[in-house]
Amino acid sequence: MKWLFYFVTVLGTILTFNGITSVLSCIASLFHTKASFMHNDKLMRWLMVFGTVVWGAHDIIVGSPVAVLIDILFIISSAIGYYRIYIKSTVLIGQ
Repeated sequence: MKWLFYFVTVLGTILTFNGITSVLSCIASLFHTKASFMHNDKLMRWLMVFGTVVWGAHDIIVGSPVAVLIDILFIISSAIGYYRIYIKSTVLIGQ
């Protein structure tokens, strides 16, 4: 099923191509799609953050400060969640 989403993303990019912003949005969407189908929670979180960083570059280029702010907040939220789930709990278990 994920291949259908990949195909639609790439097809949409080809049909509406408008330079580097199209390439960035395609790459970011592919990372988010890949993350959505991951069974490994840690890898899913990293792929979502990486995709959001690419979206952030796209948003800076197109000049959307609200989208950049949303991307930054998502990355901060993801870092806090990662810390709480994987780092803090590991330290508590080790005590």
